[in-house]
Amino acid sequence: MVPFRPGEELSLPALAQSQGFDSDVFTVVDVIRGGMGVCARVRQTPSGPSFAVKALARGGGGNEDFERFLLELQVWLTLSVCDGIVEALCVFPLDKLPVICSRWMAGGSLRSQMTSRDPELFYRTLVRIAGALDWANVEHHIVHRDLKPENILLDERGRAAVSDWGISSPLGESEMESTPGGGHVIFGTAAYASPEQLLGGVPLDLRSDIYSLGCLMYEWETGRTPFSGTWHEIREAKIRGEPPKIASGLFRKTSFGAEDVITRCLQRERHDRFPDWKGFVSVLTMAAARRGITVAPFVPKMRYQAAVRGEGAVRARVARGAVVTGRGEGRASVDVRGAARDIEESFRLAGAGDWKGSVEILSRVVLPSVVRELPDDPLQQRAVLTLARGLLKLGRPAEAVTVLDALSGATEKPLELFNALAEAHLSLDHASLAERAARAGLTVHPGATALLDLLLEAQRSQGLFSDAVSTARQRLAISRDAPGLVAVGEQLVETASRVSEARLPERFPPLHEAESLLSEAREKAPQNFAWRLPLARALAALERWPEARVVLEGVPDARDARRAQAAAELLARVLLTLREYAACLAQCNRSLAVFPASVPLARMRALAFAEGFVLGVETDGRRVADDKAMSFFEKVVVDPARRETVDFVTLARYREWTGRAGEGAALLAEGRKVFPESWEIAVEEARHLERRGAFEQALSAAQDASRLAPFRPDGWRALAAIRGIVGTKEEASEARRKATNADRRLRGLRNKTPVK
Repeated sequence: MVPFRPGEELSLPALAQSQGFDSDVFTVVDVIRGGMGVCARVRQTPSGPSFAVKALARGGGGNEDFERFLLELQVWLTLSVCDGIVEALCVFPLDKLPVICSRWMAGGSLRSQMTSRDPELFYRTLVRIAGALDWANVEHHIVHRDLKPENILLDERGRAAVSDWGISSPLGESEMESTPGGGHVIFGTAAYASPEQLLGGVPLDLRSDIYSLGCLMYEWETGRTPFSGTWHEIREAKIRGEPPKIASGLFRKTSFGAEDVITRCLQRERHDRFPDWKGFVSVLTMAAARRGITVAPFVPKMRYQAAVRGEGAVRARVARGAVVTGRGEGRASVDVRGAARDIEESFRLAGAGDWKGSVEILSRVVLPSVVRELPDDPLQQRAVLTLARGLLKLGRPAEAVTVLDALSGATEKPLELFNALAEAHLSLDHASLAERAARAGLTVHPGATALLDLLLEAQRSQGLFSDAVSTARQRLAISRDAPGLVAVGEQLVETASRVSEARLPERFPPLHEAESLLSEAREKAPQNFAWRLPLARALAALERWPEARVVLEGVPDARDARRAQAAAELLARVLLTLREYAACLAQCNRSLAVFPASVPLARMRALAFAEGFVLGVETDGRRVADDKAMSFFEKVVVDPARRETVDFVTLARYREWTGRAGEGAALLAEGRKVFPESWEIAVEEARHLERRGAFEQALSAAQDASRLAPFRPDGWRALAAIRGIVGTKEEASEARRKATNADRRLRGLRNKTPVK
């Protein structure tokens, strides 16, 4: 920030030159601080004219606020030709930052006049404001977006002029803009903003400004704004509520007689408001006439002939350090930003891994508006991509997306643009947008393996498993390297895990292919370790537990905590399945010290203790009972977010083991309701009920188990045992035959051998 202090002397040669002063020394009289900038009132002598010098506040939101300030400079200079707009005299560098200078409006803001009950002042001021806004809209398609009393300034003769174009926008631009946190910010002052402006994401037109002026008129009439409260309360009232009733209550005796105009301005639906400023002025002048006041429409006068510039030209010149005036091109050139040197320094810092330092520099010198004008310039592209990469490294993906958008108009879009955009969207959990970015990049850069990897990750995140397999195969076809082999193998394992029990045979071909591809990846890159977890998962799914154990007990890849945790959890399950209970307990205890929040590890530890040292274990002829060992299952079965089928099965077995078979049966019945597709609970319930002599209920549970998992022998075996008690020999024999066939076929599928 330029350090304005009352009494300080400033050297402002650009201002002196533009006004024809001999001396360039000005004294700061007053300092006014706003939400985003700071304004100093300066003059040369106590009796001489005053000027306003406005600069961006230090640290005012970083590059985004700087960009918005430059936009204000461009808009303000463009509109200064009109005498209904506060005149901006020039833009020039001060303390290496651009500032804008205007004439000081001696009458202050309209706020100071809003206690006046003079109808002539009311109508004359409003007609002048409307005329200026109409000119800005018709001639330059500008919507102000922040009309309020503080942004209407009066000169020494009391004539109103519109100021503060910091959040103005071209006609139809949306009010909502992205923020670094991934959300959105809506600019404007809530008390005066239109409903559609507060809603966000809606293209605004002049009817939004008409609503804002209606709020100002309402406040001038009543002394209060039409809606009050917190920002969210005002937003909700304006979007959901009705406009305030003006024709009753306090408005039965109005000071100005403009209640009909105010009511129409404040309509919630913009098509119910005045369609344009001319219609507003026409009705307003008729309201004035009813009070015996004649107000002529304001016809803007041009202060001078303004130079014609292309869009963004002012901002581009300011970025280069030029002095710019409203009358034409600047007459001096100063290196305000040292942009080229700064950019090179930022590249050096990025190359050294100092992303914070690089981003700090680039956030000042990368201006999206300038980039949009020169999107194919190699230096601009490199600066934007380096800034985006740095923002991603610093965990600020939303800002990276905003920065990358500046290159959307590039004729030839670099590969890194699509890579960074897809990566940023993935970081924001916007998988569909990441997929779109990756696909767009592949149309320009076909065969880019990095983009295929990002596309694959986006598809996985969305559960598009068949698409992910196709992408992984495409990746492998380009390069049969270890990453490509792992990508296909990992996705095939994931696809297999999604196959339902009703289609169980379809699970094994992708598992066998995955095992082959991942084994090849291990041979190509044994120290890569990316193949370790998916290969172990494939072997475990094929029930090749000893092989899975060997793979998992190798040196883990500590670079990826998520995969390391998943490997630790799978190793615990493998050891449990191999009935190496002591080893499983030791593994769980070691891993829980590293991953204390892991529920699967806590479950495996509880299962190892229960199955290895409690269930089925007797001491001196007495069954072991250890309620503490069951505490995990007692807690987790009532937790919908953490419970699994094995929790119900294990706890039911324990209750039966300790003489509470009825409680066990009730628990299994509850588990069936929670997991109606679980064949494991159905099998356990059938066996449990059979032991209790509840054969009909057991029969029903066994039938459900064989229906839910027709390719598993367990359900058929339970059914055969019960049919042997309450059924015919033929029924029992048929169930045993199906169990044998299922067992034989399942072993054949696992071993990749044909079953006749």
